[in-house]
Amino acid sequence: MRILNNEVDWSIPSWADSEAEMVSVLSQLQEMSFPSEREEDWRYGDIDDVTLEGLKIEPLEAKPTIEAAIQTGVGGVSELIAPYGEFDNVIILTNGSPSGIKLSPDSTLETTGSSKRRGELEGFELVDYGFSQIPLRLSLPPRTTRTIICDLGSQNASLGLRTLEIVVADNAEHEIFEIRSGGARDSIEVPRTALVIGENSKVTYTSLQNRELDTKEFAYLNISAGKDSTVNCFHLAVGARYGRLRTDCDLVGENASAKLLSGYIGGGDQTLEFRTFQNHLAKKTRSELLYKGALAGSSHSIYSGLIHIAKGAVGSDAFQTNRNLVLSDSSHADSVPNLDIQENDVRCSHASAVGPVEDDQLYYLACRGVEPGTAERILVRGFFKELLGSDPLEVLEGVIFDSLEEKW
Repeated sequence: MRILNNEVDWSIPSWADSEAEMVSVLSQLQEMSFPSEREEDWRYGDIDDVTLEGLKIEPLEAKPTIEAAIQTGVGGVSELIAPYGEFDNVIILTNGSPSGIKLSPDSTLETTGSSKRRGELEGFELVDYGFSQIPLRLSLPPRTTRTIICDLGSQNASLGLRTLEIVVADNAEHEIFEIRSGGARDSIEVPRTALVIGENSKVTYTSLQNRELDTKEFAYLNISAGKDSTVNCFHLAVGARYGRLRTDCDLVGENASAKLLSGYIGGGDQTLEFRTFQNHLAKKTRSELLYKGALAGSSHSIYSGLIHIAKGAVGSDAFQTNRNLVLSDSSHADSVPNLDIQENDVRCSHASAVGPVEDDQLYYLACRGVEPGTAERILVRGFFKELLGSDPLEVLEGVIFDSLEEKW
């Protein structure tokens, strides 16, 4: 079949055999072109070097069941998750399918036909929507829990698709960690996570992208925040040769708020790309975004973000900041913030900066006897401290500093 102008040999997933929706998805994918640098959404990256041809979707010899994964347990990732503490729920995903599960008695995990679509989907996202082998939905109870998702990627050079929807009940408080590691050489990983947050609930969502450096990843995070809810997100990206994350944060309920933080460290010939949408769809909503990155070698970062204030979203506040340190002559960053305001009585701002460590800061430390190389490292570490102020994030401080030492 022909998908996104690529000739592929894929099978329709078993859940979709009788789904009328699949007919629509296939029709769109056959008409849609593969992403191109000629398009505004993709023009800063190296997407023209990417193809789906020759990539398989790993077949499921026997459809894994949630019950079997629960029996398998989660001992295989005990060392991986130990630094993050104890968890009520643990979900291990290999090739996009559950390979180990631990659940609290009042949390449920089920397979779904497909998760709810949000408007127009990008090509990779639509492929994941249509061909993900086992879409999953995790429902969390109206109390406090800690959950970790360990996505171990593909085991072969293939297209790794994964869909996970997390539904948070009203009046709940949850910490959710997601670790995305692994990935075979030349594989393309397309993980899609959706957070549906009920009214008067608080969610802290922390993700680490640490894929193998010869893997590509095109990830999607969709957030829907209900009335009086709060979501705090932190994403750290250090892996993948080409790693891209699109985040759509929809504040759909009055007084909903979101804090979106990200840190990223590039080295070698890595490309790390981020596309964000802060969508204020109800009145008195608030969002604050801060993305900070450091780039060594010949690495490249891309940030493009949009603050959208819809008609009727009066009294909303939205802030967007992207700052990048270039640590070598060959590294570079593109930063493109945007505003789309359709209402009065709102507060919005955006800012971006790209450049090396500031000379006056180096001079200040030199005057106090600090060697130039040491001074620069002190300042780069300090650059990321702003992101690491709350307890759930401190565990990632070592990952940031180790990555800096390795790449710079």
